[in-house]
Amino acid sequence: MLQQEIGVLKREKQELLIRLEMAEKKAPNFGGGAAAPGTPSAQEFQETNKRLKKREAECQALWDTLKDMKNAGTNMFDTSQMMPLLKKRQLDTKAPRKLELQE
Repeated sequence: MLQQEIGVLKREKQELLIRLEMAEKKAPNFGGGAAAPGTPSAQEFQETNKRLKKREAECQALWDTLKDMKNAGTNMFDTSQMMPLLKKRQLDTKAPRKLELQE
């Protein structure tokens, strides 16, 4: 009887060790050590970072273009028409600061 219990406990121990190993493989890599399979590599991180910086530069260029159009004083830019569009895209809080408009 005691031998059976020991056998059951050993099997449970093995199952728990397997579960622990699986959980460690799936855990996020916050320590900076070797990444588990399936996690983004340093190269993928750099690529994503580069794309984000490129996207930020594009957005800044668009804001600068709108600002230049406003400052040029031409009929190309009418803030009264532009603000409802910016509001629709939830940019109405950022626009006055970016375009130097009176709020």
